Amino acid sequence: MITKDGGLLVAGTGAKGQLGLGDNFNDNNYLSISKVPDLEDVISVASGQHHTVVLRENGTVLSWGENKFGQLGVDPNVANSFVPLEVFSNEALQTVYAGWTHSAALTKSGEVFTWGRNSYGQLGAERDIPYKPEEIPTLKDVSQLSVGSEHNLAVTKDGKLYSWGWNDHGSCGTGDKKDVKIPTQILANVNVKYAFACTGSSFAVVVYTKANLKSGST
Repeated sequence: MITKDGGLLVAGTGAKGQLGLGDNFNDNNYLSISKVPDLEDVISVASGQHHTVVLRENGTVLSWGENKFGQLGVDPNVANSFVPLEVFSNEALQTVYAGWTHSAALTKSGEVFTWGRNSYGQLGAERDIPYKPEEIPTLKDVSQLSVGSEHNLAVTKDGKLYSWGWNDHGSCGTGDKKDVKIPTQILANVNVKYAFACTGSSFAVVVYTKANLKSGST
């Protein structure tokens, strides 16, 4: 939870460092709420399976928790971090996101940065160093991003919807169950307002025009 003055409150288990409290946590007191020390000006926070990502007002991204797949944005040789680590900084960033084992950030102008696990194409591009935050080169002008467990959805400013990542349950909406390695447009015949990626499913809010209805688009 982000406080009015830009602080961060956390609760739950800290067994893998996901609270960012160092050794100062007690898993037996599951109702406790604590403030992450020495962290201020927070404007965005996201919680993954066992990690946390934060964006500060100056564009600095920090993360902590499990790092088995580099989802913190640092070398997986660092298995876990119990305190916030500064990952990278970009003044254009406006929001951060977290999947189970990958992370993402969206800029004010619509670029998407990703890092972490890429086993199913979650990062949207081939990566030599998956833990290093890098921009997805084929995706621009994103107005809304949603990060699911292991797949992602992005809506562009002109109402197009793109999906990529794990597709074993057809959650990428491509009509098959093959993992999607790069952002691929779906629902091409409608204007998409919002889209949301869940654990193994997705849904979108779309606008139908008279032309869509006459053509029988579904």
